[in-house]
Amino acid sequence: MDRNELLTALQYTNPCQRNWDHSRTIPDEDVRLLLDAAKYAPTKQNETHYKVYWSTDRTKINEIYSRTKFFSVHNSETPVDSKGEIPDEYNITNPQVDANMIIALCDDWDQETCRALTHYVVDAENIDEDPYTHIIKSRIMDIGVGIAIGQVLLTANLLGYRTGCCSAFRETEVLGVENTFCKTIIGIGYPKPDTHRQMHPDVTNAEIIIENYRNGALDENWLFPSNKKKIEIIEI
Repeated sequence: MDRNELLTALQYTNPCQRNWDHSRTIPDEDVRLLLDAAKYAPTKQNETHYKVYWSTDRTKINEIYSRTKFFSVHNSETPVDSKGEIPDEYNITNPQVDANMIIALCDDWDQETCRALTHYVVDAENIDEDPYTHIIKSRIMDIGVGIAIGQVLLTANLLGYRTGCCSAFRETEVLGVENTFCKTIIGIGYPKPDTHRQMHPDVTNAEIIIENYRNGALDENWLFPSNKKKIEIIEI
């Protein structure tokens, strides 16, 4: 692999793939490698910060995809509650989850291997911890999950797949697994040929309730918006 190949793979991790070629399947050896990318990602002191759920089963993936109707299309007049949630008709599903393979990273914690006391006291039964320790513990767990996400995305794109991450769902419900808090779901697979990566495979412009968000004829599939993020790289 040369530098240009690596740069290309890195650049492909950036955009979110929204539609997939379901006629193809990911080989078992690639599935194992992608799972290893999540498994072997570094965490602080090699602690347990997450667990991994995955699937290549079309029925299971579609079931999970159906629970991601939380991409909001709204304006200043849209009703919103104290949690920031809006009526169902203003939301659409996130089809990056309807991929050839999904990897979900969920919270996990092994109190016995926890070394830092600022993290340990959160679950200690004999200590009345300060609320700030919850923030500290969540931060270190989120770093571990973030590194794992990055390794999976890069590995997938180096293998020639495309990827998309989703965090728009109810964390305790989306996988259908009890006592599980899901932080993100990574869709991995083959892009649908001759199809814009931002095109929603199921939703047409006619179904977008806010007219200003429509971007084509009413019978045409809707395109997700995409921002141009501004990342500063500063030498110190």
